[in-house]
Amino acid sequence: MSIDVVGDIQEKTGGNYAMDASSAIHIKAGQTVVIEASSQLTIKVGGNFVTIGSAGVSIKGASVAIKADGIVSIDGSMVNINCGGSGASAGSGAGSSPGAPTDPTAPLEAATADPGELSDAAATPEQKEAKTPDSVTVGGYEPDSSSGGSSSSSSSAGNSQAEALNEAAESAAPFCERCEEARREQEQQQAGGTS
Repeated sequence: MSIDVVGDIQEKTGGNYAMDASSAIHIKAGQTVVIEASSQLTIKVGGNFVTIGSAGVSIKGASVAIKADGIVSIDGSMVNINCGGSGASAGSGAGSSPGAPTDPTAPLEAATADPGELSDAAATPEQKEAKTPDSVTVGGYEPDSSSGGSSSSSSSAGNSQAEALNEAAESAAPFCERCEEARREQEQQQAGGTS
């Protein structure tokens, strides 16, 4: 698992915090690393250790070499170098296994209906609004249901075509000359066939 975070990461626990790697743990900072403890800090490798505690600093190793290109100054009331003692041991991270998955829940029963049977489903607002020919608005024109569909609105550019169609339907008048010619031809054919 890899985590790449652009911003800050802050972790806090009310108890102990343990990290355990089978191979290596790397901590690297671009500028500063601060490790602080209120009573003891130990760096340990095998039997060698450096312990910083409230009593002082203890250094123990199979060999301790201090080398500097400049001055080495050791000044303190108590700095123990190879004076016995032991460093604290690191705790091991216990780790944890993922929890067991929960059992799936049973699916809901599918809706069933016989043809012609009423549904219990609630109608949507669009379904509730039934449309009738006299309740439909066409281009700003709404037929007057009390007069059987005649116009009760004033004529305007937006509804003049709708009014013309409505009046033609009521009076059975033709829409244009071509329609009138076709009607006359049809009447002549019918009259010629009946004589």
